[in-house]
Amino acid sequence: MHYTNVPVLLTPKGFSIQFSDLKNPLPEIEEALENRHLNPDVKYIAIYLPR
Repeated sequence: MHYTNVPVLLTPKGFSIQFSDLKNPLPEIEEALENRHLNPDVKYIAIYLPR
């Protein structure tokens, strides 16, 4: 996809981070990111979609 003249790829299945504590999700998100192997050549963006 090329919306802003930047190639955009959707994440593979299972790559998204889900959390259960809606009042304080940061500890769960931080733990997931610490255990994630990210490609240093890729720029990532996070989008929060509330229910």
